[in-house]
Amino acid sequence: MPVIVTHSLKGGAGTTFTAAHIGMALSEAGADVTVLTMAKRDTMPLHFGLQPAMSLPSLFAPAEDAVLVSGIDLRSLLAAQ
Repeated sequence: MPVIVTHSLKGGAGTTFTAAHIGMALSEAGADVTVLTMAKRDTMPLHFGLQPAMSLPSLFAPAEDAVLVSGIDLRSLLAAQ
């Protein structure tokens, strides 16, 4: 399984935007995609048209708890497990 990591030492550098759009492009190309966010002040749901207060399930949550948008599984490493 390939892994693509976007990271920055400071906020506001566009890493969430970049990760979301890479995920969208890969999904449109037919890949199975999971986008995992590790941000404390998470804006990932906004990039997928979800409400900002939306809580994403943990990476380790069961499949039935998944938040799927356009075939992309959205997860959070900081979510309650």
